[in-house]
Amino acid sequence: MKIASITEKLGSLGKSSKEKQKTISIAEADAIWGTLVDRYDAINLINTLLNAVKDEDLKMVIREGLGVLNYQVKILEALMKTYSIPMPSKPPEQANVIIDLNALTDRAIYRTIHNGMNKALHMHTNHYSISKDSSVREPFRKFLNVEMDLYDKYMEYGKQKGYLHEEPTFRS
Repeated sequence: MKIASITEKLGSLGKSSKEKQKTISIAEADAIWGTLVDRYDAINLINTLLNAVKDEDLKMVIREGLGVLNYQVKILEALMKTYSIPMPSKPPEQANVIIDLNALTDRAIYRTIHNGMNKALHMHTNHYSISKDSSVREPFRKFLNVEMDLYDKYMEYGKQKGYLHEEPTFRS
């Protein structure tokens, strides 16, 4: 994998962004764009939900995830620039949403974020599998690995706090 990546990087030296754009498919460009939009939306939603979290441990766990999302945004924005892909609109810095903070429970917030992480695992896997160019594929591989690690931690935290749905067991 590293040899292909190095070869592709050497081949793109001196190329303009428009020339580099021709080295990726429309599906790869859409994967980069769509992931960036998804990351923007996730950051906006999580910042909104964070205002309603009561449990300090949950706030800490959520902030760790936000750090990962913000890091991924920087990588995706750099890819957008490299391949001259038009940038989507950024969400506002502060979410100005008026919500009844008592109506949202930590359990509901946990589950909402858990569902988003589940979606992200599938998205990263899909985008990795459609990417032919290693410079596009590699970030999705890294995103998937980080997402799996976070997901494991988040699942264990949810079990510990009792935030997960209790599934039926079939033991005799």
